[in-house]
Order: sequence, then structure tokens, then C-alpha cells
Amino acid sequence: MRDMSPEEAAQRWIDKRRDDLREASLSTLHYRTKEFVEWCAENDIESMAELTPWDIDDFEADRRAEISTISMNNQLGTVQDWLEWCASRGLVDENVAEAVDPPTVTKEEQSSDIKLDAEDAIPQIRWYRQSSEYGSRKHVVLELMWHIGCRLGAVRGLDLRDYVADAESEEYYLDFRHRPESGTPLKNGSDGERPVGLRPTVADVVETYIDENRKERRDDFGRDPLLTTQYGRISKNSVRMAAYFGTAPCWRTTCPHDREDRNCEWWHNNGIAKCPSTRSPHQIRTGSITWQLNQGIPMEVVAKRANVSPEILRRHYDKSDPLEELRQRRQPHLEKLDIPTEDTKS
Repeated sequence: MRDMSPEEAAQRWIDKRRDDLREASLSTLHYRTKEFVEWCAENDIESMAELTPWDIDDFEADRRAEISTISMNNQLGTVQDWLEWCASRGLVDENVAEAVDPPTVTKEEQSSDIKLDAEDAIPQIRWYRQSSEYGSRKHVVLELMWHIGCRLGAVRGLDLRDYVADAESEEYYLDFRHRPESGTPLKNGSDGERPVGLRPTVADVVETYIDENRKERRDDFGRDPLLTTQYGRISKNSVRMAAYFGTAPCWRTTCPHDREDRNCEWWHNNGIAKCPSTRSPHQIRTGSITWQLNQGIPMEVVAKRANVSPEILRRHYDKSDPLEELRQRRQPHLEKLDIPTEDTKS
């Protein structure tokens, strides 16, 4: 059996996957195997050949005490794939890979139900549209993410040229483009490229941001980003902070948690995500998709706007309450089921 350290074996496997996976997916593999590699180092396991099924049991027990079931499932699934590759290369015994046992994850555990609810999003957006914060960075981020249901990375990757407006025909849209060579890939690569229409009210927010609040900056690749900071293209963390601060209800109403409005222990970059009422970009996306479906927009249309397959949309993003779904989506179709009291003849 060939002698190879856990660190080298993990890197070999990740390098082997480079032709098949995007950089974000490779980073995920690195993170999940890194935990196991570090555990091996802490337990004086210097060679893959030293691993036994009991080591796998010990690792699982240690991780189970630290992470959730869904995270455990994801991490062990990755470790299992890696160890099966190692076994195929003669680095570990096959029974080591077979000892990995990812926990079963229920449908409920696969996807969080936390989202930005329409009953919170709509009043928040209405408030922005009538306030001095109109066209601010947090306003435009919230408007776009709610109106489209797009991902954080898609918003960040927009250039000024990607906003297209024809006031005469009232046609406004954003053209999402996959540009990995200059640092702004789309999650689904070129398959994620698409124009997405905007309502004139949303387009006006974008234009106000451009005219009044956008910094005239280029990014490191000479591109003109749509969303900027004083340093250039907005960072992922800045988009995230704009979402959290932008969804804080204390902009428009008294704090629901009995804190002093915008002056509490959460009101800073390291604490805003801990506020029970603020929402992350992913939670805005989930809420938006649910809302769009409840507005009667066909699932295929919502899936195209948000760049997600209908199957994944149903499984992970559609978080409507069953009664809400009945009232908003199925109740309007009930009249189609009426049976006439008398036969009609042509």
C-alpha cells in the first residue's frame, strides 16, 4: 500500500476534480476534507494507510457533537467520496471507506424554513420608496433580490452595462452574465446567463442609485460594476451586510425586540446577523421565490428568473404555508371545477 499523508491525499483528490467542478465547489470540498485532515493530525495519523474503521467512528463522534445533522451529512458524504477514491488508489483499505455512515436527513432538515416573509418585505420596500433612504445601497440590494429572487453572487457580478433601460417602450432589464475570467462567475455558469425584466418602479430605484449613490469606480479587471464601494466592485460581504441591514424592521417601525432602534448590541457588522428579524441574501431569495409563486407566476417563469431548476425550487425554495398555498394558488382555480346545473347545447 502506498504511503501518503492525509493532506497530500486530499489535495490529490481535489486536483483530480478540477476539470469537473467550479471553483466554489472545489472550495467546499477543500473545507470538508480539511476538517478530517486536521483531525488526523491531532490524533497523530500521519499516513492514510494507518486509518481504520474505528478512526472513522471516532471522527464521526467528535463532529456529531459540533455540527448539525445536515452539515454532518454533507461533510461525511464528501469524506466518503474522497476515501472511496483513496481506496481505489490503494491508499486505504476498502473497509475504511465503507465505515463512513452519513446520517439520514429528513426533508425538513434538508432546507431551512427561515425566509423573508412577504408580510415583512412588502412594508419594508414601501417604506424605502417613501424615505430618505430611497436609492441607497441597501435599498437597491433589497429591491433587486426581492423582485428577482437572484443569488448574492449574481447581484455582485452585475456591471453598469448590464442594466438596460428603454423609457419610451418601458422596457427595463438586467442582463446576468457569466464572467469567471474576471472574478464574477454565475453559480450555474453560462447556463445562468439570462436577461431578467424589471418593473419601472424597480428600475427607478436602480437609476436613482446610479445617479446619486454609486461611486465612480472600476474593479481590478477594468470593468464598471453596477454596485460599488469606494474601493471598486462591492464585495460579497458588503452585499450580505446590505441585506441584513436593509431588512432590519427598525428602519420603519419600533424594534420588535424591545431594543433602542438602531442603537443596540446587534447594530454593527459583526452583530446584525444575530438580530432575529434581519435576513440573509439566501433568506430574501427564498422569500422572493415563495412570494412570486403565490402571486400566480408560473413555476417555470420563476425558475428562469431566479436561475434554479423547477425540481430544486420545489425542494428547497418554495416555503409557502399549506393554507397560504391553497388560498393564493389553488383557490382561484376552483370555479373551473363547477358543473353546470343544466346541459348546455350549442
